[in-house]
Amino acid sequence: MILQRLVEFWESRDTGLPSGYQVIVVSKVIRLTANGTLRDVLSPSGDKVGTREGMKLKVPHISRTGSALRPRLFADDAGYTFGLGDQVAKHAAYMKALTACAEEAGSRGARIIRGWLDKGADSIDGITPEDVVTFEVDGISPCDDPTIRSWWPSYVAKLTAKPGPSTTYGGGNLHRCLVTGREDRLARRMPVKIKGVPKSSPAAPAELSLAPSEMVSGYSYGLVEAYNSPIGEGTAESIANGLNYLLASERHRLKIGKAAYVYWTRTEQEFDFFKLLNQPQTEQVAAILKTPFTGKPIEGGESNFFVLSLSANGPRMVIRDYHETTLPNVKAALAKWFRRIALDTGSPDSRPVGLDHLAASLYRDREDARKHMPAHIPTALLASAMRGTPIPTYLLGQAVKRNLAMQGPFYEYMVGRETRRSISLPRLALIKAILNHPLEEDIMETQIDPKDRQAFNCGRLLAVLDGIYVHFVNADKAKGAKWSRPRSTVSARYYGSASSSPASVFGTLIQGSRPHLTKLRGQDKDFGYELKLEEIATAIGAEFPRTLDVRRQGVFALGYYHQVASDRAARAKRGIQLDDTDEAIEGESV
Repeated sequence: MILQRLVEFWESRDTGLPSGYQVIVVSKVIRLTANGTLRDVLSPSGDKVGTREGMKLKVPHISRTGSALRPRLFADDAGYTFGLGDQVAKHAAYMKALTACAEEAGSRGARIIRGWLDKGADSIDGITPEDVVTFEVDGISPCDDPTIRSWWPSYVAKLTAKPGPSTTYGGGNLHRCLVTGREDRLARRMPVKIKGVPKSSPAAPAELSLAPSEMVSGYSYGLVEAYNSPIGEGTAESIANGLNYLLASERHRLKIGKAAYVYWTRTEQEFDFFKLLNQPQTEQVAAILKTPFTGKPIEGGESNFFVLSLSANGPRMVIRDYHETTLPNVKAALAKWFRRIALDTGSPDSRPVGLDHLAASLYRDREDARKHMPAHIPTALLASAMRGTPIPTYLLGQAVKRNLAMQGPFYEYMVGRETRRSISLPRLALIKAILNHPLEEDIMETQIDPKDRQAFNCGRLLAVLDGIYVHFVNADKAKGAKWSRPRSTVSARYYGSASSSPASVFGTLIQGSRPHLTKLRGQDKDFGYELKLEEIATAIGAEFPRTLDVRRQGVFALGYYHQVASDRAARAKRGIQLDDTDEAIEGESV
């Protein structure tokens, strides 16, 4: 079904791309006259691939694997075209292909180009081995010649054919394609590589195949390479072209860690799925949330909507997940998703959290996430957002572990040479979303389980004790001065033990806060801390819980954050600012 949908997508597009052709960027155009003399050499611009700049052109294409010499006529690197860099064998293969094109296809352009190359191609100054070179003969590109376009696929079939044990599908005979049901020559190897999926390791190839030829373990019943899943050559090309188009489109592609995601619709829609999911704006999310209450049909009707999750495993492309639904269902699921991950920051400028920030929040920083995040983490989050299903609970365990490693729901960042800590809103939003399901209400408002309420208030208590210590350190500052956060706060020293075994530390911490409260009370700067301590202690009950499981450690983190946000709002009313954590609560942190 996935391959059928990709073929339908590609064939529904008016690309004008002939069979056996691909769009590449050429950096040099050698223009010859009708009598085979050099007119000039152009260096076009306007498009870029990597470090190579030039112009995009539809050119004959052939897949290269291993050490096989396979020239791409009329648009190949200078090693094949001129033999630069001592590429004598490559140049000989290129000249052989030119001869075949001139004789079999009767191409006048191929004869003129070969004749010019035979003379030594004296004027090629400024061309490097990395350049991709194409030709024009008397103002016409051979790539546009209809004769060459019809001849090229048969030439590629002959060049890539090789003897093998498969007796069922060999020989270039027509057979029925497993994907489309049409009769075609079956692809022994995938004719086009997939580009744009993150590599599985630094040493892995950048271009992937749907069916690698070297996987001998996949051979069976005499069917080798791609013959064990018979796909027509034209179909295989359409599948790869469709995927490459989606992976090259900023609108239709999303990369997170080592995974890549593409989406498409059966009919063109203005709805930008990945931008809304990964870079949500407050206005857009508000509109999505209001949609169910407007009484109007959701735009897009029953237009089919497809999302494909991809990753790499060495030279192979791996399909991790696939969703096929309708646009109204997607919008309804996203409304549910944004309600689940909504987190009250107390600021009107706060923005909804994007998918990549949610996934990266489980790691030390974005660079650590980029290197080590497995593909199944963002894939699971995307599936939950698309389907409205629960987020896997193992992600709660990872979030709690990250809190313990950071001594709180924080992340670290550098300001000059100084390391600072700030609240990680995405990690807290992720914890909340996992705990909320399937209640469909804010767990902080429903709190049916008394043990959850205890854990929540234990988190609040640690935040209040933290606030008392920070206030004590800054007590002697003049009114209106910005407060500084001490390097070693109560939470930085005791968050791990307080969140996992509250009874073991809170008695000592409360006792240790007494001298600080005495000083603040003497300066008339109590700010109601004693009342907060009494209110929270009453809510916790007669004794602190001995231990908290993973779920309640997540609730503890939410309680800690809610109290931090509340204290921040109270300080803001008094005109007091804290120099790092408070300011970063509003930002997009990991």
